[in-house]
Amino acid sequence: MRARLVEPRAAARKDDEFKWQATSMANKNQWATWEKVGLQPTLALTDLDLTWTDPRVSGLDIIGAVSSIEMERTIDGASTLTIKVKDPFKTIFSQAAKRYVPHVLTPAERRAAVAQKYKAKEVDEGWEPMLRPDLRGQPCEVRLNGARFRLVKVGASYAANEATLTFEDIIIYLLKRIVGERRASRRQVTRAQFVLSQLREVKLIKPPFICPELLVRQPVETSTPAQNKTQVSTTSGGSGGGGGFSPNAKIYGMDGNGARYEITGDCRRNAETVMRAADKITSDQRARIALVEACNIENHWSNSAVHNDADSEGILQVRRGMHGANATNIDWCVGRFLNGPSWTGAQGGKGAVALAKAFPSWSEGKIAQTIQGSAFPSRYDKSKPAAVELLRAWGGAGGTAEGAATSYDVEYSVAYQFARDKDESAYTSIKRLADEVAWRFFVVGSAVYYMSEEQLYNRRIRYTFKPGDLAVLDLTFDCDWGQPVSECTVTVALDRWGAPPGCVVELQGWEVPDGRWLVKSIRRDWFKPIAEVTLVQPGKAAMEPAEEKASRTVTTPGGAQASGGAITGSDAAEKAWQAAQIVSGWNTTYSQPRRNEQRQGGYMDCSSGVSKVLDMAGIPIPQPLRPNAPVSGQYTSWGEAGPGQTFTIMCNGGHIWIRWHNKPMWRFDTGGGSGGKLWPTARSIGGFVQRHWRGC
Repeated sequence: MRARLVEPRAAARKDDEFKWQATSMANKNQWATWEKVGLQPTLALTDLDLTWTDPRVSGLDIIGAVSSIEMERTIDGASTLTIKVKDPFKTIFSQAAKRYVPHVLTPAERRAAVAQKYKAKEVDEGWEPMLRPDLRGQPCEVRLNGARFRLVKVGASYAANEATLTFEDIIIYLLKRIVGERRASRRQVTRAQFVLSQLREVKLIKPPFICPELLVRQPVETSTPAQNKTQVSTTSGGSGGGGGFSPNAKIYGMDGNGARYEITGDCRRNAETVMRAADKITSDQRARIALVEACNIENHWSNSAVHNDADSEGILQVRRGMHGANATNIDWCVGRFLNGPSWTGAQGGKGAVALAKAFPSWSEGKIAQTIQGSAFPSRYDKSKPAAVELLRAWGGAGGTAEGAATSYDVEYSVAYQFARDKDESAYTSIKRLADEVAWRFFVVGSAVYYMSEEQLYNRRIRYTFKPGDLAVLDLTFDCDWGQPVSECTVTVALDRWGAPPGCVVELQGWEVPDGRWLVKSIRRDWFKPIAEVTLVQPGKAAMEPAEEKASRTVTTPGGAQASGGAITGSDAAEKAWQAAQIVSGWNTTYSQPRRNEQRQGGYMDCSSGVSKVLDMAGIPIPQPLRPNAPVSGQYTSWGEAGPGQTFTIMCNGGHIWIRWHNKPMWRFDTGGGSGGKLWPTARSIGGFVQRHWRGC
């Protein structure tokens, strides 16, 4: 069999840690020996090398007492060797025990043990001190053709004066004794690499690791992206399972110049129709904001037939010549805007929901522009503060009613990790990881295989059996196409057999079972030249599990609107990010403020802009904002030193800005005459002191 070995390197990083190396001729010879372990036609008792692993204990001289030996090699778990021994005088383990004298308690130790009766584990029922256990469990192993099997179980029959010793692959034996938590992100390593990392914890031996797809990332099950999916419940306001405007609440839109206007009368009823239609389609907040921005700008929530451009009309100014009466059908327009196909056909005609998922760094205004194709693309983003405010006023899946407390159940994806639990052994972990994707983990001699049944099945055919073949003594099969796996059992003469578990054989001329089969296991009696071989049809490898979804509840108290500075979020970091988005939409002009208030359409400098974001998030700032009093230098001792997890305040005596981490915008900063807004571009952090707020 041709094989490829993984040669681990002591000091390596990432993918370079795993290096393929062609098998040398010496390795091929060793491989042939491993494949033939226990498959020789005749085996004598002298082929057994049964010994204690501790060199201080003499070898076990039990050859004359052996009554039977059975061996099973398999790809289903550990290969085993079972030896039955006549032991009428119970001398087998005494050979080890007699070399060790259990520690006997001194009189002083005995008195101390009796005095501490509450420590029941140290005394027996009669309150006599218990002796320490002797070494009758000292490891014992069998060595056979370069393969080693460790003693894992002892059984006995008193009437028959017989002991049954069960041995299994030493590699699996050692893996079962490695316990402790271990984790790795699927974004950093493959499943096979994580399995190999556990195998490398075995220090006694370093087995070759055969895995053709060690560095290949397997397909992952598809799932709906979790980011931006928000379900919102309210404590007041709303209507049933959806949302609703409180009867006395005022709602506002915002035009392309950033001027607010009240939505009343028919326009208010149109807004209710838009939001009810959106409730039926999606809870994606960015898609909803883009929709409200478009309604703010296109026709100021009017659904009239007035043509603002050519034959466009209705709430989203859809072309009547192309879409007829649908141009003023609000439900139809909302459906096309959110789900597509869009009027412009840009980006494949995707709707706002698909665009928000495909382009997480896009602003809501860019999403709206891609669908609407306006001649004034910058106007949509200018109306975002009013769009956020309207969604909150609506409640339900879109926000909260005015004055209502809001609880957001935010769903998000958790990065998938390969894991070994703290009470789980390395072998149990590896076997579970293999079973999850329908792969096989097994040992051949002193080499470890980890690959899918499909990979094993596609290797070269080792034997082809036909009726009348002298190697076949019997054949039974159970081909049930209603079951996931069919099996075939062949009794073979070992002098004509040499294929170990994991190999491929072919049946020809047997009609129903004809075709390729995978050798699952081989069972034999040590003293007979025949073996029972179990063949299986391979199962299909499973895909990598999708990332798990989790949710967290974030709450904001009622009574405040976006323009007033109340920000949603379960922690200060999230509130600061939302505050930065709102302040960015105010389109302030750069100048030192002349009053202790920054508002949409007003003035800001770098320190007042950053301070306003933090203040809106409920994070303490160095001092109240005062006219002509820059505070950027005071932030150099604010909070805690170093970068934060979500954002970092970058400051010195002359300037201050916010660096965002893992957000679609890189920084909140002044520039281009702006008094502070979000920028997607990076800037140098040299010369700035880095500070952060605890937990942020």
